[in-house]
Amino acid sequence: MTRKNISDAVGGIGSRHIEETASYQAKKQKSIWLKFGAIAACLCLIVVGVFSMGLFGKSTETATLGDGTTISFTKADTVASALSLNLQARALTKDEVQTIFGDLPISGDALFTLDDVAFVGFYGHYSDMKFVVSLSGNNLMDTTVIGKENVSMVGDTPVKAGYFVTNANSEGIKTVIYYAYITFDNYSIYIENAGGESEREAVRAELMAALDKLLENSFDFSLVNK
Repeated sequence: MTRKNISDAVGGIGSRHIEETASYQAKKQKSIWLKFGAIAACLCLIVVGVFSMGLFGKSTETATLGDGTTISFTKADTVASALSLNLQARALTKDEVQTIFGDLPISGDALFTLDDVAFVGFYGHYSDMKFVVSLSGNNLMDTTVIGKENVSMVGDTPVKAGYFVTNANSEGIKTVIYYAYITFDNYSIYIENAGGESEREAVRAELMAALDKLLENSFDFSLVNK
């Protein structure tokens, strides 16, 4: 199993968002998406970030899933994320991705404990969106929203969603980030999408389309090989 180092912090989204996320204005520290660098030592997962929003005040946006369920996105004034774990990572094979996720556009790395090589979660992408899976009891994406949060129920499945807006970069451009947590019986999913504030409706629509697919499916992570 290849061991890797996760050394950066949370925030970056995908190739088409790198330029935008590079200009985030952080309150205490810049925060960018996790990047994997190969080293011979154990994988150390260290995620620390505090975002300062460009727009303040509490407001809620709503969007509708394909089945008619309304999802509420609560605007965050500040979002902080902190996590420190010792893990090792391995990229899922094409066969594993196909077996677990079917035809969904998902790629990334499975995460395992160092001692007993137990699978605890997954870091990767759903298309260009950040995509994180945490098995029950292993929170790999601990995000705290300062302000009110709403939980939308899709059948018996709770979905906690929100969004926040960065300060403007040197060119006066702000980035909007929409995110959602989906809690299932044995695992939870975090998904996040970002883009220019002027594209916010398209950014939210992309996330909603992904939520539709994720809520339609269940995933058997016992099929991940050690």
